[in-house]
Amino acid sequence: MPVALLDVVYVLIGLVGLFFGGEFVVSSASRLARSFGVPALIIGLTVVSFGTSLPELLVSVNAATSGSSGIAIGNVVGSNIANIGLILGLTALVFPVGVERTLIRREIPIMIAVSLLFFALVQDGEVSRLDGALLFVGLIVFNVGLIWEARNDQHDAEDTSDLTVLSPAGTVSRGRSLGRLLIGFVIL
Repeated sequence: MPVALLDVVYVLIGLVGLFFGGEFVVSSASRLARSFGVPALIIGLTVVSFGTSLPELLVSVNAATSGSSGIAIGNVVGSNIANIGLILGLTALVFPVGVERTLIRREIPIMIAVSLLFFALVQDGEVSRLDGALLFVGLIVFNVGLIWEARNDQHDAEDTSDLTVLSPAGTVSRGRSLGRLLIGFVIL
């Protein structure tokens, strides 16, 4: 098979893998987290976002270790633009997407602040280990805060419609969901 045609086949296989891997991650993580009473917003901001970012992480690490730091930075910035403009934009074209007030009040300002922090950090022409540590610690603090707040909201909320555990008719096998989640991560 000619090299160019083989490259097309690899890209098509990769796209199919991304689709099915993403579907496994999203559906399994959602079922698993809901079975523990975790709100949908927290599922999206943590488990699903980490899972769907794995391919980007692998590309960036590979690019950085190969001396192609421009690809690593371009991948990060480009994927954020594509996630907002392409993914969210096309999704909203197909079906309007509801936005919770907590997202507007808390997560969007944090996203803007992190983007501005990244802009400030790259002004010296590199993302140093210290810069990386600062960004990584910020991610951990953000996620710990989300989980802490979700647990407090779960205990304090009178309206738990977003925190409902699956009913007995919709009971999910946590083991099966965990297995599908891991398979999805591997495929991604």
